[in-house]
Amino acid sequence: MEGRMGRPSICNFVRLTLHSVLASNFPDQALKSWKATKEYRLKERELSNMKKVLFVTGAIAALLMGMTASAQAAVLTHLSVKATGANEGGGSGVKAGSAAASFILNTKKGTICTIIRTKKLVGVTASHIHKGAAGVDGAVVVTFDAMKFNHSTQDCVKVEAGIMAEIAIHPNDYYLNVHTKANPGGAVRGQLAQGM
Repeated sequence: MEGRMGRPSICNFVRLTLHSVLASNFPDQALKSWKATKEYRLKERELSNMKKVLFVTGAIAALLMGMTASAQAAVLTHLSVKATGANEGGGSGVKAGSAAASFILNTKKGTICTIIRTKKLVGVTASHIHKGAAGVDGAVVVTFDAMKFNHSTQDCVKVEAGIMAEIAIHPNDYYLNVHTKANPGGAVRGQLAQGM
């Protein structure tokens, strides 16, 4: 029993003695050897932990990018409007005239695309989306090309992100105005609404 119990102590004694001899004869080499071994183990652990962190971070980043891409691709807002001459203030509109339009707001591309069709409006010169409630005149925020009216091809224009977001959230706070040579102040008008 004593022999078996004594073996570890003898081994430790031999190991410590050997280390002391090495340290006394080769102090720098022995110290460097010991440090190198310890530092290597620590660095190996740090590297392993770093790999795990990078893997998890990369996985999260990929997931967020995928979610962002999906969200951007899906953000399409559909609006519509029916504009009439009766909606123009002061009776300045064309009573028999009208215009109908559908809009697609694409936040990914930063565009508003529309097809505007007019009836009984002669000499159309321009069309805009203005900011303003019903019966209130407001500033122009989007301008469309009058040359593309009554065509099957959409007229797509670039719009500032902030303005487009406001139109999408509060369409009824904006109206479409169509202008003609005889009615430069507005021939027909209508508030934007959700849906096609």
